[in-house]
Amino acid sequence: NAARIDSASNPGDGFDGTVNVNGGTLHVNTRVLQQPEPWRMEGVMNLNGSLFNTARVQGSRMIVGNPLPFAYGNFNVTQGVNAIESPVTFEPTARVSVADTASLRLDGPTTFQGGRHTGAGSVVQSGNALVDGSTTLEYERYYMDGGNQSTTTISPGKSLVVDARQISSSSENRFDGTVVINGGTLDMR
Repeated sequence: NAARIDSASNPGDGFDGTVNVNGGTLHVNTRVLQQPEPWRMEGVMNLNGSLFNTARVQGSRMIVGNPLPFAYGNFNVTQGVNAIESPVTFEPTARVSVADTASLRLDGPTTFQGGRHTGAGSVVQSGNALVDGSTTLEYERYYMDGGNQSTTTISPGKSLVVDARQISSSSENRFDGTVVINGGTLDMR
């Protein structure tokens, strides 16, 4: 099951409807003048994977959020195994939640531009992460090292608060990845 969207993007216009990915793959490629461009998820995206049918997002960089005041981009991971395999940017207006019966793998490069992300589920940071705006991650399990291969970089003057019961899938709950703090703050709770 796959849906593929290839489009000439209008940089000022984001998708503000609802997308449900019930297993299978959503692949979005956007271009401006034949050059790859990001696309904006300003509405609601629901990922509903299962143990045997991962819900995946692939393609061009996805920007989750809304540039309008008091508007949000909602990203809900409701059940099963799910993955964002493309690069993704979460703006401060992104509302990200991961349900207790769900897991989300962030396999592509991830940029956090601020905001608060919550949930009783699991998030695995497999791709490198850049904290470019002060961000709080409140998950039951935030596997920050993504299997010992990811690097998290915190920009100058920015903070990353990780409030999670577990930060690793190992029984020792130890971090085996890399963190680079460039004049920012990392607060593990």
